[in-house]
Amino acid sequence: MDEAVFRDLLETYLLPMLPGARVSASRALSGKFKQKAVAYTASGTISVRPTRTARYELAIRRKQKFVPSEHVLVEAFVSAIRDVAAAIGTPFEAEVLRALPLRVVARAAGGKSARTLFRILEQLAEWASDHYEGRPISASIGVDPAVEPSGITLEELWTEAFAPVISNGLDTLIVATERGEVGKVEAINQAKLHTFAPYRFRAIAEWATGDRVCAVLTLTGELLVFQEQRLRFARRAGTWHHFTHDSWFTAIHIPWKVEARTAVYETLLDVSFSRSGGCLAVVDRHRRRDVARFVAPRDLVKTASTLKTRLVRTAIGTRFQDLDRRIRAEILGLDGATVIAHNGTILAVGAIVKIESGSEGGGRLAAAKTLAELGLGVKISQDGRVNAFSTRGEELFAFG
Repeated sequence: MDEAVFRDLLETYLLPMLPGARVSASRALSGKFKQKAVAYTASGTISVRPTRTARYELAIRRKQKFVPSEHVLVEAFVSAIRDVAAAIGTPFEAEVLRALPLRVVARAAGGKSARTLFRILEQLAEWASDHYEGRPISASIGVDPAVEPSGITLEELWTEAFAPVISNGLDTLIVATERGEVGKVEAINQAKLHTFAPYRFRAIAEWATGDRVCAVLTLTGELLVFQEQRLRFARRAGTWHHFTHDSWFTAIHIPWKVEARTAVYETLLDVSFSRSGGCLAVVDRHRRRDVARFVAPRDLVKTASTLKTRLVRTAIGTRFQDLDRRIRAEILGLDGATVIAHNGTILAVGAIVKIESGSEGGGRLAAAKTLAELGLGVKISQDGRVNAFSTRGEELFAFG
């Protein structure tokens, strides 16, 4: 494959799933150089070529180290490129490349079930632009290698008009075999574990354990893929995103206690996928007295000077990690910023932030960057995009 074509494919289809990464200059190789097509030369560098025998390689680099799931993703991309290489330069190129991200996601998450997962994603993508009796379709289809086949294939099921409503995308799903045969329709009990998945989908996330994988079409037309009890991939606004929860969770340096930090990260996921938007700040223990510089006294919970702050103190609770996930998401949905201390104590909700004139970006972004001076500032856009900033104004991570 021509180097320019391969670089373009990397930048167009892979880099959006590797936040902060870039493709660097190529390196020529000798004809005897036949190591793996994907090699991990450093924690923040992955060397990649279209085939083992290619006479060049490109390096994907970024400041943060690549985690194992991203290594798997790059390998899946190179493998998927080989599947479509013959179509490059033909009249069918555009049509084939449109499905390339689906192939990559299916290979990265599906394992031996990759072919079946690819067809499931294709079908859900088709339903995303369709309706059932005038309403958007929400559906979920899982693959479980251990399920017994019923004698009905998914392809047969999908020819029926009722197929889109056999599952609800939340706590019922069609379970298929690795070969694409329907096994059963299953209702899932409500999950109790902490999972790196949006609250509404945590039952499905808990189901997707071991060799199981599940794909979901949401009412908003998003495609989600769950694996290893967490959200692994999401297609939002036409773009696929890869979720590296562990690295983002680690980047949240405060609150210090895992329980409170977990509450913060779960809430970011919940608000992102509820499309309500929000702004959250976590204050370092040494900066707590400075909160009044950024937030009006009437918005501080300790003053209880408004109905809103009295409600938090008397009817909701003042320890963020003790609140139900659904309540935490509702609080962040209020107009204004939610501010909590390093130990999880809620300091302000729906607060108007004092922003310096000349700040760039929208109101939420400016508020998040301003509050980041206190420790950690996070903006969640209504389109689901999450951006987190540190005290130095650096972007710690972004997803969605």
